[in-house]
Amino acid sequence: MNSRFFATLGSLTLLATGAAFAQNNTIVTANVPFEFHVGSTVIPPGPCKIEIKADSGVLFLRCRDSKNGVIALSNGVQSTAAASEKGSMVFNRYGDSYFLARLWTPGTATGRELLRSKVEREWAKTMSEVPTVTVALSRP
Repeated sequence: MNSRFFATLGSLTLLATGAAFAQNNTIVTANVPFEFHVGSTVIPPGPCKIEIKADSGVLFLRCRDSKNGVIALSNGVQSTAAASEKGSMVFNRYGDSYFLARLWTPGTATGRELLRSKVEREWAKTMSEVPTVTVALSRP
């Protein structure tokens, strides 16, 4: 009897913990009209689904034409501007190459900033000013 009680209690604890962690995740979608880089991975244009793990700073991206997802590490950033209802993806643009730089969470003034990859750092050396391009996010 005691072992069944503790097994049930343990299962309920695991379920409650999993539900609490799941609430810290944000899932958004975007339709990116151009090819872009996340780290060393090139993502084709089209619809993307992004899951933001708020506690760990991990981003999971899966796009329509990509069979594999991309995992990227990011740092938290705070905006001084008012919170955007939709949120956005911000890309650094070097000629015809786009690199995902920041992701602003819908409805908050917080976001995630990705570290620059080696390729992007090389591009950045050639330009004094880096233009940005913004794509709106939406909830699935």
